[in-house]
Amino acid sequence: MKHNVVLDGDEINKIVAQEMGYEIRNLTQALKRRRKGSQGGIFHRNADKDCAEIKRHISAFTTVEAYFSEGEK
Repeated sequence: MKHNVVLDGDEINKIVAQEMGYEIRNLTQALKRRRKGSQGGIFHRNADKDCAEIKRHISAFTTVEAYFSEGEK
């Protein structure tokens, strides 16, 4: 079965912003667990390097989320 879905730009922006928010929340929780030592590494085996990389990803995703959320405000 095949379906075609047509989305306008605003709908796509909303979906991207929502997904970035979801990933930001997941990475924020992962960072908290990593700092406590209750989670293994995502990007590095070294905890300090891993936490730094997680923070960089959170920052980048926050920038993307803000960009795609601009039209909603």
